[in-house]
Amino acid sequence: MSFKPQKTWRLIAILIAFAMVAAACGGGDDDTATTPAGGGDAGAGGDDQPFAGEVVNVFGAFVDADAAAFDLTVAPFEEATGIDVVYEGSGDFETQIGIRVNGGNAPDIALFPQPGLWANFIDDMVDFNDLGVDVDQMRSDLSDYLVELPGQVATDTGNERDGVFAGWFRLNTKSWLWVPVPEFADAGYEVPATWDDLIALQEQILADGNTPWCLGIESAGATGWVLTDWMEDILLRTGGTDVYDDWVSNNIPFNDPAVARAAEVLGQVMFPDGNVLGGTDGILATPFGDQNTPMFEDPPACYLAKQAGFITGFFPDGVFGPDVDNQTEAIPFPSIDGSSDVLLGAGDIFGVFSDAGAVAETVKFLISPEGGVGFAQDQAGYLSPNSRFDTSNYADPFQQQQGELLASMLAANSFRFDASDLMPAAVGAGTFWTGMVEYVQGGPESLDGVLQSIQDSWPSS
Repeated sequence: MSFKPQKTWRLIAILIAFAMVAAACGGGDDDTATTPAGGGDAGAGGDDQPFAGEVVNVFGAFVDADAAAFDLTVAPFEEATGIDVVYEGSGDFETQIGIRVNGGNAPDIALFPQPGLWANFIDDMVDFNDLGVDVDQMRSDLSDYLVELPGQVATDTGNERDGVFAGWFRLNTKSWLWVPVPEFADAGYEVPATWDDLIALQEQILADGNTPWCLGIESAGATGWVLTDWMEDILLRTGGTDVYDDWVSNNIPFNDPAVARAAEVLGQVMFPDGNVLGGTDGILATPFGDQNTPMFEDPPACYLAKQAGFITGFFPDGVFGPDVDNQTEAIPFPSIDGSSDVLLGAGDIFGVFSDAGAVAETVKFLISPEGGVGFAQDQAGYLSPNSRFDTSNYADPFQQQQGELLASMLAANSFRFDASDLMPAAVGAGTFWTGMVEYVQGGPESLDGVLQSIQDSWPSS
């Protein structure tokens, strides 16, 4: 699940983004940068624009402010190349993209909210190698994992095809704990570096007569997804990236001991008496967007919460942001059993349906370090998938905190995509969600049956 908080665009973003693209066009051999053909002046108009008058159509799921941010992102690229990048957003994208592709009216580029839907159209897409994209540079910038992940998803969904058929436009991050400030430090609590530290901290909070955790998972028909994020972050640390990747593809089943161990670790948070505000009933009844709100009471009603970076969009006004005295801060999810640093997230993927020169040039721009500058300066929910992205372009301090961690994890090939978004919908958006609800309701003794039930629902190949 991805939610995109919003902020206001400032005109200076266009000027900064234009300057960066103009500088990038001045030289170098990096095929992922946008260099106008013929070496013309990137800032000049008319005949010096190598693709003057050509139109590239982009179709995607985001609308309103996000659509406006995309237009601002491509504005300096359009000025440099003469290409008119026309974005069309639809709230009914998942239906409309099928109608358009199957009807012979595919867009030049389509931005998909998750890889599973993208994979359904791979047979109609153009290989990035045929667009002149430097795939080796793309791997270096985006990580081997992100370049290879779409192909794995295509294989898992029966849509296997050799080549590189996807780029990434933006990502988000999920591996965060939230604490109240300054009350957390005033109480003598220290940021936990490990899971053992975290368990000791929750025991300390309990001993002080306080409640350790804010935790709410209610999300209407999607109730349960919050705990799938918990499971994913834990399994990444208890099993490592190889086990995680095998689990996503069902090479390791849900009833495997490694998955059970992750659920048991989650149980150390959910089930001890007094550990969660409202107990297990509160976990099930509290809307996920309201989960952190009790932390802002005086004194805080709870001192720890786990949620993705997008949760700031659900905070009450005046408690968090660049222009207020923050009442909370985010800290990285701790390591478990000496695990290496890893980061969980999700994001938007795109595919290409035309091999025209202007389309190829647009693709190279979108995956370049300059490709999301305008979006980053306009939207607090935008994070670049390019590890060479200049993080000073993130105007929001928390956005920059996320972006710096994301860049380091991409460079280390230690970013992993939300598992439930990669699994078959019947599982990832079905029995995995409901199974987590059943686990909360049934307690630790229900775990074996829950995991077996989820595994039994996995579609047969």
